[in-house]
Amino acid sequence: MAVPSTGTLTMLGIAQERKFSTYGSGTISNPILMTDLINGGGNNSFPALNTASPSKPNTSTPHAVSEWYSYDQDAASGYAGNISSRSESSTNEACEGLDVETAVYKNGTSSTPAVGDYLFTNSGLSTNLVPGQGFGAWYKYEDVPGGNVPYAVYLLEGSSSECVIESVSAC
Repeated sequence: MAVPSTGTLTMLGIAQERKFSTYGSGTISNPILMTDLINGGGNNSFPALNTASPSKPNTSTPHAVSEWYSYDQDAASGYAGNISSRSESSTNEACEGLDVETAVYKNGTSSTPAVGDYLFTNSGLSTNLVPGQGFGAWYKYEDVPGGNVPYAVYLLEGSSSECVIESVSAC
C-alpha cells in the first residue's frame, strides 16, 4: 500500500509506510523525525528510501510532508535479472564458465545492465546484493531470468556496502 496521492497526510502514516509498507497501520514506538524518514535509520530503524517508487521525496532541505504523496516503500523496480554466485577474473571466463542462478533487481528503467546501476536482492530495492565471491570481480548476468542476452558485469562495492556495476561487457 502506498501513501495516498491526495488528502491530508500524517507523519505517523508516512512512518508506517516507510517501516512496514502499510500506510495507516503498524506500531511506531519512537518519535518520528523527518530526517529519519528521508535518510533511513534513526530510532525507528527506517529502511533506505525506495528509489523505484514513482514518487519520492527529494533529499534537499527544507522537507515538506507534501513530498510524500504517492510514495510506495515496496514499489518494484519493474526489472529483474539473474547473476552468477561465482566470479571469474576476466570477461571471457565469466561469460563462458559461469551459470546464472541468483535473482537480482536493479535501479533504473533499462533492462540492460549499465555502469552505475546498483544491484539488490529484493524488488523493493532496499537490500543490497552481496556477491557470493565478493566484490572486484566479473560475474555473469542475464537481463531476464532464463534470458537470452548474457553480459559480464564487474561488481564494485560502493559506500555502505552498496553493490554497483563498474563495468559491463556483452558476452
